[in-house]
Amino acid sequence: MSDSQMRRASNSNVESTLLLGVVRSEGRLLAVVSQRRVAAAAAPRPATAEYAVLSVPVGGADQRLLAEKARLCAAWERLCDVAVLDGSALADVLTVLLSTVPAALPDTGRVLRLTAPPPLPRRTAAHPRAFKGTKYTPPKRPRPAVLDLRSALCSNRNTHAVLERLWPWRAEALDQLARLRFDQAGVARLAQYATPPPDPYLLFHHGGSPTPAKLAPLFVEWMLPALAGASWAIVRRAASLFERLRLADERHLAVLAARLVRVASAERALDWWEALGSQPEGRRFDFLALVLDTGAWTEDPARVSEALVDLGHGAGPERYERWARALLAGLARKLNPTYLAAGIRFAVAYAPTWGFGELADDAPDFGPSTPAALLAALPTEWNGDWLMSLWDTCGVVPGFANLIEQADWRELSPPQRMYLLRFFTDLRWHQDRHALDPRRWRAIEPFLPRIEGLARTVPTPYTDQAMNDLGELVAQMATPKQIVDCLPLALDLLVRVNQPPFSDDGNMVTALSNLLKIPERERGGVLGAPESSFRRLDKACLRRNAASLVAWGMSTLVEHAPALVAGAFASAPGSLFRTAKDLGVLSWEARRELMRRCLALGVFECRLERCRLEKMLQIIDTVDAARSMVPRALRDHRAGRRVLSNAQLARHQAKLRQRLPEIRLAAIRSAVVAYLERSIGLQRTTREALEALELLQQAEGNRRGLRRFLRAHLAGDPDYLLRHPATVAWARRHPGIDLAVWTRGIDHQLTTGGRAVSIRVERDPLEVLKLGTYVGSCLGLGGSFASSAAAVVLDINKQVLYARDDRNAVLARQLVAISDDDRLVPFSVYPSSTPPGLLRAFREVDRRLAAALAIEQVSADQRYRIENVLSRDWWDDGVWPDDRDATDDGSALSRRSCSAGTR
Repeated sequence: MSDSQMRRASNSNVESTLLLGVVRSEGRLLAVVSQRRVAAAAAPRPATAEYAVLSVPVGGADQRLLAEKARLCAAWERLCDVAVLDGSALADVLTVLLSTVPAALPDTGRVLRLTAPPPLPRRTAAHPRAFKGTKYTPPKRPRPAVLDLRSALCSNRNTHAVLERLWPWRAEALDQLARLRFDQAGVARLAQYATPPPDPYLLFHHGGSPTPAKLAPLFVEWMLPALAGASWAIVRRAASLFERLRLADERHLAVLAARLVRVASAERALDWWEALGSQPEGRRFDFLALVLDTGAWTEDPARVSEALVDLGHGAGPERYERWARALLAGLARKLNPTYLAAGIRFAVAYAPTWGFGELADDAPDFGPSTPAALLAALPTEWNGDWLMSLWDTCGVVPGFANLIEQADWRELSPPQRMYLLRFFTDLRWHQDRHALDPRRWRAIEPFLPRIEGLARTVPTPYTDQAMNDLGELVAQMATPKQIVDCLPLALDLLVRVNQPPFSDDGNMVTALSNLLKIPERERGGVLGAPESSFRRLDKACLRRNAASLVAWGMSTLVEHAPALVAGAFASAPGSLFRTAKDLGVLSWEARRELMRRCLALGVFECRLERCRLEKMLQIIDTVDAARSMVPRALRDHRAGRRVLSNAQLARHQAKLRQRLPEIRLAAIRSAVVAYLERSIGLQRTTREALEALELLQQAEGNRRGLRRFLRAHLAGDPDYLLRHPATVAWARRHPGIDLAVWTRGIDHQLTTGGRAVSIRVERDPLEVLKLGTYVGSCLGLGGSFASSAAAVVLDINKQVLYARDDRNAVLARQLVAISDDDRLVPFSVYPSSTPPGLLRAFREVDRRLAAALAIEQVSADQRYRIENVLSRDWWDDGVWPDDRDATDDGSALSRRSCSAGTR
């Protein structure tokens, strides 16, 4: 490589460069360097292109790579002009020979002959002046020719000739090498030879055999310099492995092997060369590249030798790299090798598609008997992926491996075992970092018998819910102290609410977790509340969306008014949960500000309980929603229409004191209503409009468009959306769509279950906003994609079909839309319990609607795109799959669609 090529290489994306050695070749010195390149994102390259071995002139090599560069280059330059063959010349020759290796080139060219100069005349008795005659002096001695020994050192036979000629000056030369800080032991070995050794390099660096060693040329160039200082036995082992692995033929693999020898110690590198033999030939490059990338080369591969065999011959082609990276990175982090080996073995035998993530956590208690204990504990219903989850939990949850080995899982029924194990596997996700904080586990550990007791004691239909709820409650306990304080209370509560008549598929766990955050001095009011209070909470949280709203509102109430929550939970649970649900509609910031304002009202003053009756009534009168809570007799007494005795007044005052929690909750609800009305500048509004304003708070990306629409609609402008420029522009781009037919839809009548049912396009936008709330889907108030309900109202290309019975109750609903290429896109019908007959009716309505619009209908296997006309955010639930649900019960299909929508 030329100097310009070297500069271009140095300017490329090179992550790291290592010097493998220096080679003397054809009268020049070349630095052999290993480079790892980073492929540009726009120009990806194969893995074999990431690593390369380059030969560059020593003069262009970085001084940081070749510390002896100056010493070597100086000696090399002096050898180009050798006038005297003496100790200095031999020192320069040895400097080159001991710092470089010969290139893999045959000995060519003429043989160098170095003859000794003729001896000087000797004096004798016959010739005391050492020459004949008396008239002439002898001719002057010829000056020796200047020699260039550099090319000679690139030929083995010429190198030996040079050494033979110069070796008589070895003492002087070796003394100079010692002053140049060459290795003293190596210099001493050279000094022992009266004649030139066959290979000074091997003798100096390795104490090698006095006979020339037959080493592969590529091995000498790429590997031998990195082994400097290793014993001769190690060199022989390396040469043997080089031949066995056929690295001379597999040069792309030799590139990595050479780099490994340079970065690792010689013996450790050769251990990895040995381990390379456990991998099939087609996987060796990827394996060795990962050894370098992960830093596994610092560790002994014998610790995971069995796992390497399983990996090489058991991992599928699409999983090999991920599995190898996980294993090798885990070894580099010094994770328990027994744990690592079990993971690979389980994956090969039971979970061939398992996706190993980064193994950042160790399982020091994972012993040789733990794999068998995991297999014994595995419920029969669980597949290999669940086994891998158990294995992963051993690394994430400290002490779980010991628990697996010590517990007698045979005493538990299959459901109990399954849900109890799932509780432990779910502990992996209870905090941001991967591993469970050991302090949290130490806080949980004393309660393990009670946790197992919970799984044993609750009725079987409730086991799943109880263990899931326990996991969520523990996840909400932020500190080990909270676990110690609240976990026993949580276990008592779960036993209490996981039995008839409570729902076995409820959603009140998040609300319960908020109740457990009430300070200890007020917590007794909740724990000691009657069962009816918990049943009211269970009923309020039957639907997931409603449960979310209740939990969000409850968290704010607990944070700002814990005493109010504790008192109302026992005395006015219905009012408490209704207030929490109303409050939960608002954002976190709005809730906090609203509570701050409410707590400043007179009705929240702690002295109110001790006020005189008249003062108490005056304060209550300031809360519009609380006026009806004052008994009529008491209102008549104040108005002069009735006279009450002192005893009667005292009884009424006592009852008002008891109802103060309910009155205060009413004040919060009034504040929420006022906040919603102010959000679009209204003074008073209807209940239907309030529900729309509630959804406005959760419209997120669509909030601006929905707010403008609601202002216009509630001000008496029903055509605001039809006149909107975006709607007009969409209609202009789709002239084939009859907007009158599309917005009016098709009325379809049927009878199901002995009741008349109609399916039609909903024309009331406030009713459209309830499309998720009616069926409890993710588009409802409190759902993950509530903003999409606003998109259905705002965008002319989206409509909702409601199936209503003769009492106008919504039985099911379906979204339909017009794609950008003018096709009807029908979405799945909700709820998931919609009966087959009604599903078939929706199919018929879709076909009739497409026919009336004279457009085709998108099928499940076709691609489509639906424009956001006025909306910014829209959740595409996926086109309704084809006619399987018309003959099946439809539940499996609807559940799939619902799960996709609710994430």
